[in-house]
Amino acid sequence: MNLCVPLAHLFNLSLTSGTFPRRFKQCRVIPIFKNGNRLECDNCRPISLLSSISKVLEKIVAEKLVEHLLSNDLLYNFQFGFLPKRTTEQNLLHIVNYISCALNENNYCIGIFLDLKKAFDVCSHDILLKKLRKMGINNNAYTWFKSYLQGRSQRVDITNNFSDFIDLDILVIQGSTLGPLLFLCYINDFWSATRLFCAIR
Repeated sequence: MNLCVPLAHLFNLSLTSGTFPRRFKQCRVIPIFKNGNRLECDNCRPISLLSSISKVLEKIVAEKLVEHLLSNDLLYNFQFGFLPKRTTEQNLLHIVNYISCALNENNYCIGIFLDLKKAFDVCSHDILLKKLRKMGINNNAYTWFKSYLQGRSQRVDITNNFSDFIDLDILVIQGSTLGPLLFLCYINDFWSATRLFCAIR
């Protein structure tokens, strides 16, 4: 309970000033092996360990961001991941239903599946910020997100052996609360790149 007042003051100061605290921008990265050759760095997923206080602040902002995106109908209709009351199971049901309808009508049904390799690691901050502005994130909120993304650094921890800190000028943090939501904003208009998606929009 004693932490509530100073944390509330810190969070309010951050949000009203549009500044994400510099101390919260450093993270420790633990590489988690996925598959393949264990000696290849590309076969590990970098999970960022962040300050618990930072994640609380992110959670507050994430809830407001989701509310803004959903209430203004800004997200692609068939985005099911990382959103409240939506699951990837709904995505599977939608695909099965779409295929079943096509087969019942003696139509061809073609599926194209794309996998973005290291998707979180290649998000351009400049492009992401432009997309956030296009989604109505302006003024102080825009300044806060810009501050949140910029000036970050990380070091790798492998069994308590630490690398030097390196600056990050690209990516959304994997392991953060806001990371998945910001990634959704980043890819939200991908469907418009082809008319193939328009039939099920």
